[in-house]
Amino acid sequence: MTTDSNSPYLMNTWHVAALSQEVDGEQLFHRRLLDTPGLIYRQADGTPVALHDRCPHRFAPLHLGWREGDEVVCLYHALRFDCSGQCTRNPHGPGHIPKAAQVRSFPVVEQYGFIWIWMGDEPADLGELPDFGELTSGHPNSVGYT
Repeated sequence: MTTDSNSPYLMNTWHVAALSQEVDGEQLFHRRLLDTPGLIYRQADGTPVALHDRCPHRFAPLHLGWREGDEVVCLYHALRFDCSGQCTRNPHGPGHIPKAAQVRSFPVVEQYGFIWIWMGDEPADLGELPDFGELTSGHPNSVGYT
């Protein structure tokens, strides 16, 4: 775990972004994580996705938009972004997609009843994921907020 010299947070480590049950169906779930607006949703197969919740064009929150399949459409100008954050459709003019039309995506993994996110610049390391196997071992436990 290392810290970005410009950030007060540990960035290159796993953080709990949401309880698994908080992100379901077609909804666009948003939460501020380490002072960064995050958008979390599930693909059709249930795999979680995490993107920076900010359209690169006018910085509109993507969670105010809608889903088209596994992609997210920005409410402001209807730019469409795939799970990797790449713009896949510009409905305006000739439809040219600028190289800068990309949203940062974050590695996520779902384990122990949580959706974990890696927000650092170093490659995500599954070996660094904390072991909370006790939460799924059949012992009575409370998952949620207290």
